[in-house]
Amino acid sequence: MRIVDYSLLSTTFPESRILRMPKRKEVIVPGEIYHVYNKSAGSENIFSSTYDVNQALRRIRYFKFLRRMKYVDFVGTKENFEVKLLVHDSFEHDKPLIEIYSHSIMPNHYHFVLKELISNGLTSFISNFQKSFARLYNAKNNRIGVAFQGRFKVKHIVSTEQLIHVVRYVHLNPVTAHMFEFSKLSGSERASYKEYLNLQENKITDTEFILKQFSNIKSFIDFHKNQVDYQRKLASIKKLL
Repeated sequence: MRIVDYSLLSTTFPESRILRMPKRKEVIVPGEIYHVYNKSAGSENIFSSTYDVNQALRRIRYFKFLRRMKYVDFVGTKENFEVKLLVHDSFEHDKPLIEIYSHSIMPNHYHFVLKELISNGLTSFISNFQKSFARLYNAKNNRIGVAFQGRFKVKHIVSTEQLIHVVRYVHLNPVTAHMFEFSKLSGSERASYKEYLNLQENKITDTEFILKQFSNIKSFIDFHKNQVDYQRKLASIKKLL
C-alpha cells in the first residue's frame, strides 16, 4: 500500500530556488517515501564527534525547508540557532521540501527515511546538506575535495509494513555497529529514536504516523529491542560475504 498525500501534489513553489541536479535512474516522485543513504569519501569518519553530529543535525533541520537565505548568512549572528530557526519558520513561512520519518548519523555514513513533498525536494535537501557539511568538514580539517561518495542511494518504500521496518533498521544502526547497547539509544543524538520517545525538543522527524502503527509506546520500543540481535547477526554475515 503506497502512502501518498495527494493534497501536496497541487501545491506550487518558487522552483527557481530549488537546486537542479542531473537526472538519475531512480524516479523520485512527490508524495512517495524513500530510504536515502550515502557514505563518506574514502570511508572517512566525518561524523566522528558529538560536535560533528550536532552540526549535521543543524543542517538537516535547516535544509529540510525551502530557505530564502543561505545557511552561512542565517547562522552569521550570535543568536541561538534553535530559537532563531523557530522564529524564522513561524514568520517567514519557508516551505518544507521533505518530511523525515527517521534518520541516523553514523561515523562514516548517514541514513534518512523521508517523503518528497515537492518535485526535486529530496535531491535539493540531500545536496544542500552534503555540500554544507562538506564545507564545514574541509575548513575544520584543512582539506579540499568532496566529503561524500558520488550520488546518494535511494530505495523506494512501497508499503506501511516496509516503512516501519526500515525506520527500525535506521534507528538501530548505531546499536548494530556496536557503538553502544540498545539501552543507550534513547540518549543518543545519532538517531531519531529519542524523538519518538519525546526525549528531544525541536524535533526533526514526523513521529505521528509511525507511532499510530503501534498500540502504545511500549510496543514501539519492543519492536526495536527485539530486533537487535538479529540485525547484528545479519551485519556480521554481510561482512563475511
